[in-house]
Amino acid sequence: MGLSEKEKQILAEMERQFSDVRVATPPAENSSREEKTQKLNLSPRLLATMTLLVLVGIALLVVGISIWTISKFLAVAVAVIGFVVVLFSVTMPMNPRLASFGVNSHKSVGKSKSSSKGSDSRRSFKQRQADKWDRRNRER
Repeated sequence: MGLSEKEKQILAEMERQFSDVRVATPPAENSSREEKTQKLNLSPRLLATMTLLVLVGIALLVVGISIWTISKFLAVAVAVIGFVVVLFSVTMPMNPRLASFGVNSHKSVGKSKSSSKGSDSRRSFKQRQADKWDRRNRER
């Protein structure tokens, strides 16, 4: 079943509108907010350290609970220290002093494909989608 003339016109108009669409730029307040937010650094060394500290903190909490019958003051002190250790380990990626923990600042330059993949992963999702959109429009 073929399309009528009106349907063909509507379809052509819709295609024209889709080809004219540009990727919207975020408002100024959103872009400034994005610049202020820091991307969390989750290197393998940092994740391993965080996991170890969480386990140590939980162990201290359990020890604090288990020594409650011996000394209540000591039990509370050990449990609070365990809680602080867990809290510190969970907030490590947000701490600016520890932001570079586990990251090798002297990365060796590898093949061009690996470096382009690394640069793509650092860019935001919106930027990658905008680039894909531009590439598709250039092909037409």
